[in-house]
Amino acid sequence: MVLLIAGCSSHSADGRTADEPSSSLATSPVSAEQAVVDAYTAYWPANVRAAKLPREQGRAELSPFAEPDHVNKTLDGAADWQRKGYEPWGHVIVHVLSVQVKGNTARLLECQDASNAGVANAHTHQLIRGTQGSPHVHLSADMQQDADHRWRLKQVAILKAPCTASRP
Repeated sequence: MVLLIAGCSSHSADGRTADEPSSSLATSPVSAEQAVVDAYTAYWPANVRAAKLPREQGRAELSPFAEPDHVNKTLDGAADWQRKGYEPWGHVIVHVLSVQVKGNTARLLECQDASNAGVANAHTHQLIRGTQGSPHVHLSADMQQDADHRWRLKQVAILKAPCTASRP
């Protein structure tokens, strides 16, 4: 199963969707850690939108949130899904466990709730039995701050160690 599955739409642990700015964005400068969390959370719904688009439109959708190598890998997976008649279904909930920022790089650990996400038939939009995700997906994400000062996902990996996250 490709990690693309996990990214249908996203809600952060504080209950906001990835499309809603945090209150700190509206009122004051954001810490580097919060900027990393905001960029990571925004990646997941962009990932889903990109999975349903032609390649170059998908690239435009993902490029603000992911490094070029990651964008290419994601779009390769999306093209494979499209050939097979699959699409992302549902949404994930991001539960950030920790963020470590060192200069223009960061590592984020999370316990993603993907229990409301899975793979659907692209024609019927119905969840395919057996593809629904887990409520405890332990992920490690490496982020990079680029010259435009945006944080972008460089790579994400599923960790073997179990995780738990409190529910909002």
